[in-house]
Amino acid sequence: MKIGRWTLIWGLVAFLGCSAPHDNPLDPKSDRYPGPPPAEVDLWGRARSVHISRHGTSDTYSVVVELDGPDVGIVTEASVTFEGSPPVSLRQTIASDMWTVSLPAGNFTGSQLGGAIGLPFLFTARDADGRVYEVGPVYMWRVITDTPLVLSPSNGDTVSAWPVLEWQAFAANFTFGYRAEIVNKTEAFETVIWTSSLLPSNVLSLQMLDSLSPGDYYWTLTVVDSFANSSRSKQGAFVVDSLFTLFSPRILP
Repeated sequence: MKIGRWTLIWGLVAFLGCSAPHDNPLDPKSDRYPGPPPAEVDLWGRARSVHISRHGTSDTYSVVVELDGPDVGIVTEASVTFEGSPPVSLRQTIASDMWTVSLPAGNFTGSQLGGAIGLPFLFTARDADGRVYEVGPVYMWRVITDTPLVLSPSNGDTVSAWPVLEWQAFAANFTFGYRAEIVNKTEAFETVIWTSSLLPSNVLSLQMLDSLSPGDYYWTLTVVDSFANSSRSKQGAFVVDSLFTLFSPRILP
């Protein structure tokens, strides 16, 4: 029986197709196949400057980098690199799935974070399946070197359970708001007991509407710009005395 030439060729192709090794890296059956490309994920990074002023010590500066976004819940580990640095691991926050780390000013050249301005920060994240995601680069463009000034209470003033917080107007050529915070001091422990919402720049006072228990406290005022860069005041110490009362809380406009 004669076998046609084309019948023989197609038979050979079929035979080789079933038995030949799969060396094409795009072939899912190949040992070289890296797997399907990772799905697009929604992650974003941010770098922001933090300036803190304290009594009796030098001001401290740092860059806080944060990895967040709608899909940040899939991330199991994350790191950041900058200016050829080795990867710095980020930690997941307790209150959310965001990953963050604070980088002291000593990591950068220049004073007051000058060397960090315009520096590219690149994030690398991994999920539970080992897939890698790169985010960035992101940049920090401002350091707020001036600090807000708290006026009252301060210097250990004795106040009622509803203290009025007052501060000096902060001058800046950029958009900003204020955030106040009250800390209770009990022996060696300090506990943040209240933080305000972000207040407009034309607000210069604020009254506590919830009463404070007798004890030692301090409060701080932070200026925050539209990119979350911040500068925090020195502490305003005060004492709440149960015998120091007012007929009613004084509500300021």
